Amino acid sequence: MERNFKVLKRIADIVASHYEVHPMSMFPNNRLNHFAEIRQVFHYMATKHTKASLQEVGDFSKAMGRKKAHNHASVLHSVKKVTGFIDVDKKYKEELDELENRIYKAVSLINESSKVRDSHVQEIIEVVFGEDNLEYLELVHLLVEKIYVNKNKEELSHLIFLQHKLNNERIYKASQVDTGLGMV
Repeated sequence: MERNFKVLKRIADIVASHYEVHPMSMFPNNRLNHFAEIRQVFHYMATKHTKASLQEVGDFSKAMGRKKAHNHASVLHSVKKVTGFIDVDKKYKEELDELENRIYKAVSLINESSKVRDSHVQEIIEVVFGEDNLEYLELVHLLVEKIYVNKNKEELSHLIFLQHKLNNERIYKASQVDTGLGMV
């Protein structure tokens, strides 16, 4: 649901921006026609560009401040209503095609970054679960915990630099010992 929420939020932001309203205003506790039409466009785009169920799309309304979530039937009604307008109004279709293009690009970017993140997480899991040395694993756990608490990219980059430098120094010293070079 977290990934769906992130994508739904991005879609809501784009739709709200397109209609020049605040995203939360699309989900009022009343049926004002202007906001209902914008919300219907959101429901249409959300069902088209996410894997979220109709109920998840409806539940998003509550997450955006509405007292009660829209049920799946309301979302389905919105989708059918927008589809009907698209079928009969060429100008409306063109407007939604433009909006859909913006949404497609944004959602693709979110999905791509999620794939990269998932790949990195999988690599970390494979490396860590392949380790048998419990003491080493405890140290790695402590290091990750400390890095995660700070979430400081500069410190992390500096740690990587220091580790790289240590590895290079070990290689240099090992090559001196093996070849006898550099010894006085």
